[in-house]
Amino acid sequence: MTGSSDDPTGNGRSTNGESGTGGWDELDGDGEETQGRPAQLPVEASPDRAAKVVGPATKAFADRASEPPDPSPRESLFAGVRQTRTTLLEVGQVARRLSLLPPALADARRTVRQALVSFVVGLTFVLLATMAFAGGTWRLVLGVFAGTGVATLAVFGALRGVSKLAARDGARKLPGPALAWVGAVVLAAMAITAAFTWSVSEVTKPLARPRARPRPTPVASASAAPVASVSADRADIKMKRGGRVSMGRGVLYAPPDFASEDGRFDVLIHYHGNTELIEQSVAAAHLNALVLIINLGDGSGSYSKPLRNPGAFDLMLDRIEERAADLGLRSPRLRRVALSSWSAGYGALYFILNSRSRLDRVDAVLMMDSLHGSFATGSKTKVHPISLAPFVRFGRRAIAGETLMVLTHSSIQTQGYPNTTQTANALLATLSVPREKVDPDEASPQPVELLVARNAFPTGERRWLRVTSEARSGNLYVYGCEGNGKGDHIAHLAQMSATVLPPLVERWK
Repeated sequence: MTGSSDDPTGNGRSTNGESGTGGWDELDGDGEETQGRPAQLPVEASPDRAAKVVGPATKAFADRASEPPDPSPRESLFAGVRQTRTTLLEVGQVARRLSLLPPALADARRTVRQALVSFVVGLTFVLLATMAFAGGTWRLVLGVFAGTGVATLAVFGALRGVSKLAARDGARKLPGPALAWVGAVVLAAMAITAAFTWSVSEVTKPLARPRARPRPTPVASASAAPVASVSADRADIKMKRGGRVSMGRGVLYAPPDFASEDGRFDVLIHYHGNTELIEQSVAAAHLNALVLIINLGDGSGSYSKPLRNPGAFDLMLDRIEERAADLGLRSPRLRRVALSSWSAGYGALYFILNSRSRLDRVDAVLMMDSLHGSFATGSKTKVHPISLAPFVRFGRRAIAGETLMVLTHSSIQTQGYPNTTQTANALLATLSVPREKVDPDEASPQPVELLVARNAFPTGERRWLRVTSEARSGNLYVYGCEGNGKGDHIAHLAQMSATVLPPLVERWK
């Protein structure tokens, strides 16, 4: 038959192999023939059926498919480093990404973030206020915490400010990448923070060590008992004479003859040498001053490194005042400072005297076979002027009578750097001070009777100082001694009570 009958399945399929849509011999989506497969029109499913057919995974996919597509993938924060031009809007976007939490966490943690920022602000101002009344190590620690807090707030505020500025004027073009501009803003914020923290430290510095006003000395009357009233009011009434307290790697010592009626005191700071020998030498010379003895090891570098910090010396003087109170001195106030060194201790004196502010605080310099320098470039005999500059400046003050400078040196030979004789000659030549030969039997100091001084020499190498030359101008004294051995070097320290200390005792009477 050539006629057709309706397909009882409802698929539009005719009995002659033709369909209502044009037959079966059509291509599917893959370019292949669909023979044997009827084309089926989509049938709208009921809601219940859709719920059964669409599973959880399919439903999630459908939900994501219904969302608007992301127009562009999110670029890495460092993707635009090679940009040659940028806009203020791009700079603001980078700043915003650095200053905000990810969008998925921003809402959930907004309360925590606000609480944290409030805590940092409060803590910072509390620390800054506390710095005004703290001293020593606590002041330094509080300053670090306060500076960190201020820096955090400054950087956060700068980034937020840039993002807000970009929202108003984002079309403005700028040279270079956006990340470079953000980095510049962060560095500027941190520099301002450092300046602010330093300013606060300087402003509050007078409050760091509150001073008690010295009590006026009562005027004795005829009917009063002056001895009892004056002695009870002395600042050193509870002084631990002969005692010592530690100061880091140093020892602060109060000699037996120390006295201070009103709390003012002098201090001798000595670098390098046997602690007991120096204490007994000071006591034998009857020096009325506290003595800080510091030993940091061998080599001048061990003594110079700690003092390259501009504030190290002033901090040490403040610490001496604090520890003087621990020795029993009431209301201690530092008056005059003397520096002394033996051998490698020269490194500390160089860096102290090389600063004008430190130089002004030093009243005397005593160096025992300790003045060294460096050779000029290309020379093995000429001392470089820079290595002598701090001592030349102090020597000029001593010649003018403003300070005291006493040097002793041996004839020991050195390799690679000038010995103390060469350095002393260069110093005297620069200051135009002549050296004169003297009779060793008449000019040499007497041997020291201190047992610790005698035991300081190696066995069989005890050789007391033999002075062969002298140079003097004003308050500058230079004594040249013979000897090229280890015992000759040790003698300069062992006999300090008879060489460098007597002029200081006389000056500080």
